[in-house]
Amino acid sequence: MIIRTTSIVALALAVLASSRSASAQAWGPLQGQGAVSVLYQDLYVKDHFLAGGGRLDRGHIRSNNVLLDVTYGLTDDLTVALAVPFVRTRYTGTFPHPTALDNGESHSGFQDVRFGARYKLYDGPVTITPFIGTTVPSHGYEYFAHSAYGTRVRELEIGSYVARMIGPALPGVFVQARYAYAFTEQIAGVDHNRSSLDLEVGYFVKPTLRVFVLSTGQKTHGGVDTPDAGWRAMPADLQRHHDRIARLEMLDIGGGAQFSITRSLDLFGSFVTGLAGRNSHALARGITVGASWGFGRKATIGSLGDDASDDDPKGVLPRCLCQK
Repeated sequence: MIIRTTSIVALALAVLASSRSASAQAWGPLQGQGAVSVLYQDLYVKDHFLAGGGRLDRGHIRSNNVLLDVTYGLTDDLTVALAVPFVRTRYTGTFPHPTALDNGESHSGFQDVRFGARYKLYDGPVTITPFIGTTVPSHGYEYFAHSAYGTRVRELEIGSYVARMIGPALPGVFVQARYAYAFTEQIAGVDHNRSSLDLEVGYFVKPTLRVFVLSTGQKTHGGVDTPDAGWRAMPADLQRHHDRIARLEMLDIGGGAQFSITRSLDLFGSFVTGLAGRNSHALARGITVGASWGFGRKATIGSLGDDASDDDPKGVLPRCLCQK
């Protein structure tokens, strides 16, 4: 989910199509402030991660996605957000699923609607912001395909963001982390709840420019392994659901930058790649670019606020749109 704050990927990486969620959002907008964000993703999967961690080429997946996100500060501490992704995917290879989505042509449609709320519980040397979020499929799309829009699984996610400025020793440097536990819809009698952990280290080159590096990891509690021979080697009642109930593990790394054009317009971009994983698609590259426009009281979402300074970048963090 892309939300108005100083965080990373997502990918979502909430997850947008086959991208990863890696977005830490410890800081948020003030009461009456909001932002509308639009981003574009170009994702390319070349290999699949096997259950043992090895890679195998089972065909390539190309996704071109657009995400619309609206975020609003109900109070200075409570923020809500709604996001809707539109996904366009294409699979090319010799191991298609027997569904129309893997016919070598591009297919597009809406994926999962995401709603979230977070509350800034403590804002001192360390900022602590618990959150809760839901993921609900937008419609009954096909999930049995390499190029499926998503897994069509309902989720409830809870967790917390933790962040701090490093201080005088490293001026302009900040660190953010996010831990989340997702309660997922049981599929075919299989539990597959998951944990995710995201980390971002950022640096304000100047109040209008921030650069960052990031990592995001995920581990499934339960689930099943997909045999190296593929889903056809699984029990018949699990074959169609193998992506939905996979014992998925993954680790992605990347980096990017964000630039404030005006007091209400930010541009951002990033690159992410899959480092390791199990039972999942191996992201060869994930390129994200986007923009955000602020609205409402003192509609300042970027790093150009009145309290911005080269010596005190924390003053701009609550209004800094960040992305993955």
